[in-house]
Amino acid sequence: MRQAAALLALSRRLSQCRVTAAPRGACRIIVDRARFSVRRTMYGWTMLSRSALFSAVITTVLIAPAVAQESDIFDPFAALRLQLVRDVEIRAGINDATLARPEAILADSNRIYVLDPSAPGVLSFDRDGIWRGTIGREGEGPGEFRHPSSMGWLSDTLWVADRDLARLSFFDRDMDYVNSVSFRVVSGWTLAIPRAALGPWVLAPPYVATRVETREDSIPLLVFERTGEARNTLAWTMAGQNTVSARVASQNGDETGQLVSVRHPFDERGMMAYDPRSRWVCLGTWRMDSNGKSYLELVRIAADGDTLSAADVPLERTSATTADVRSYARKVYREAPQELKQGLSASTLTRAFLSQIVDPSIAAVDAMLASEDGTVLLRRTSWIDEVNEGAPERWAMFRWREGFLGHIVLPMGESMIAATGGLLWSVSEDPFGLPSIKGWNLTSAAGG
Repeated sequence: MRQAAALLALSRRLSQCRVTAAPRGACRIIVDRARFSVRRTMYGWTMLSRSALFSAVITTVLIAPAVAQESDIFDPFAALRLQLVRDVEIRAGINDATLARPEAILADSNRIYVLDPSAPGVLSFDRDGIWRGTIGREGEGPGEFRHPSSMGWLSDTLWVADRDLARLSFFDRDMDYVNSVSFRVVSGWTLAIPRAALGPWVLAPPYVATRVETREDSIPLLVFERTGEARNTLAWTMAGQNTVSARVASQNGDETGQLVSVRHPFDERGMMAYDPRSRWVCLGTWRMDSNGKSYLELVRIAADGDTLSAADVPLERTSATTADVRSYARKVYREAPQELKQGLSASTLTRAFLSQIVDPSIAAVDAMLASEDGTVLLRRTSWIDEVNEGAPERWAMFRWREGFLGHIVLPMGESMIAATGGLLWSVSEDPFGLPSIKGWNLTSAAGG
């Protein structure tokens, strides 16, 4: 009786506050158009089955209060594991399509679109993976590309962002060129170029070259008219120091060798993922509460700038040890071009990281994707342990009204780059170094 009363009271609170419950240890989620306050939930969901892509059947509610202890750590990658079943594969050199390094994938009910630096435009395939043609061509004129880097839908219009030309190009449903938006904004150390379309606006997350000293510093997510004129700032996203400088010794032993910039993950503060249908954008920002505990703030923002949903997820950000930094430096060195290895060493990189990064830390997740149905996917940071190098990618699936739905483990060597057209999309290389693209369906749980 007491449990039934508790459930009824919880149900009433949820309906009144428009707050949906999340898994134990996770957060409550505010679905509203106002700013939000979030508290940890005392009730959790147990998900026993799932019947369709990105949709879970929630069958059991844990009624008894389960107040998490301060030492409890919520781990979405220890929850329900979902099984992947391959639906389609596109391989390099097959069907007259040239693939070298696929960077973006978009799909609808009829077509699969791929961006690859080796292609002069957007490669188009049918849902069986058969190449059907190329949209656009190489160049700088209308409907041409130099380095297409991202794409998405805006109603029935396909937009394609070109990183080198700082331009968004639009194509109609017949894939004929419509128009383009071209601009490049430089202010001090900040460079902003078109990245995505969101409703009637164009998003341009700034590239920041300057060093940001504290974790509370922010940069605006810039919003532009289709004419290229600045309109406003849509929201705030975090930027940290994401590179360090290392000197490569010259061949003649000259100490004033080439200075190179090396990326690192020890000061990551924000991630962004946008709806492939261009209706909303999700911002993930690492924050810290009054007790010094880190968490990931997820905010979903509509085209009109309103906050649709928000959640504080208790994913950890921990201090990086010297061993962690050394492990990453070795990884960077192994993957460096041969011409740099001759004058560079893992020890040099380690010293650069330790001397130039203030308070290095490691985030629990390091990448974010979004699907059309509102599911957000978060990739577990996997490079940390040298022993587990080459471990498969793990992604946790989060939906605003349900919380975490479970997690997936990709086959070894696969790297996920998109969630679109009802499938998850990954890329990999065969033993000869030729890339392939795979589309995956989700089925029932595969065990813990």
